Amino acid sequence: MKKVSIFHIFHNWNGCTCRVCGKTRDEGHDWNGCKCLICGKVRGTGHDWDGKTCLSKCRICGNKRGIWFINEGHDWNGCKCRICGQVRDAWHNWEFLDENVWEEILGQSVDDYSMGKAIHRSVRYRCRICGKEKEETETDWEC
Repeated sequence: MKKVSIFHIFHNWNGCTCRVCGKTRDEGHDWNGCKCLICGKVRGTGHDWDGKTCLSKCRICGNKRGIWFINEGHDWNGCKCRICGQVRDAWHNWEFLDENVWEEILGQSVDDYSMGKAIHRSVRYRCRICGKEKEETETDWEC
């Protein structure tokens, strides 16, 4: 036979809280954003952040955003934070844009012989995530 508490029979629920004994249940909440107006329970959604940064605070419950993430609250997708859009100079996803190669004749000797030449190669890349561009240049020397 199932045991039944006397309070179970006489609960008088005001949403999520019993008016008789003060017991709470996880139903009938009256949510104001992230916080129940009746019992004060805080849920993970509905926060009102005080800024678009990863270190902001909820105006309703006072919780701080991002404290469980690494790097001061940021949630990194490669080089860019998914939450605030901040970009770090690491973990870029580079794609090839173009390449440029050119030669440079070095000074001439008194006998009209070339002192050699430099072959320059420049390659440009763009990050697929944040759009940052970079250029890498190398030079080969020929005598």
